[in-house]
Amino acid sequence: MGKALCVQYTTEGYFNIPDDIDLNDKEQVKSYKVKYGTLYIQFADDPDHYKEIEKCYIGEMDSKYPSNMEIVDKKDTPYYESDADADEDEEEEEEEEEDEVEFVKEVIAI
Repeated sequence: MGKALCVQYTTEGYFNIPDDIDLNDKEQVKSYKVKYGTLYIQFADDPDHYKEIEKCYIGEMDSKYPSNMEIVDKKDTPYYESDADADEDEEEEEEEEEDEVEFVKEVIAI
């Protein structure tokens, strides 16, 4: 089975935190998370309420150097194509080319 190199890239994002909120104060903030570019702050005194803060800046991805690299089995990648699948695709392409050649021959004969 073949191998593939999985590379991961990162970027930085920033959120402006209001001066009256201390994310490290567990008596004030129960938890916080970031999802899809929005910061969600859950308060300790009202755990059903989240304050949402939109990002103020997300940097461009630096694809010059990956932040992580890992050698993985090709079959574990989302783009894995088995040899049998590749053979089937090649056969289909050859059949399509043959059909095109036959079509051209018919057009020339007319």
